[in-house]
Amino acid sequence: MKRVITRTATLDDLRDLLDRPPRAYLAFDDHEAIAAAPVTFRFIDGHYLVRLDESAGARPGPGDSAMLLVDDGHYSLQLRGLRIRGRLAESGEMLPPPVASTGWLELLPEKIICWDYGSMRKGHAR
Repeated sequence: MKRVITRTATLDDLRDLLDRPPRAYLAFDDHEAIAAAPVTFRFIDGHYLVRLDESAGARPGPGDSAMLLVDDGHYSLQLRGLRIRGRLAESGEMLPPPVASTGWLELLPEKIICWDYGSMRKGHAR
């Protein structure tokens, strides 16, 4: 029987993306239209934290639904990343320096999807 290889990965497989995200974007509802903006992303003690640049036009707030995309790679078998859908909340007082400043929101996950297309190539090499 042929082994099926998928693109599925786990958060543990993508830990380096959580610790050092090369790029991150947040999509959210902006008055019944979808807006998207690059964000600064930090994963601290199991919390998904985002901050929009001060120059960003539309701004989501606590209670808004949002989707975070953190990804890496340029070519098909290098693509890997994670998508988190959830609700935004105030970040609270739990943030250590240097992210203890204002403007941070926490994304409370409702669904997380991870992928790593490079792992498919590794699977074929066996």
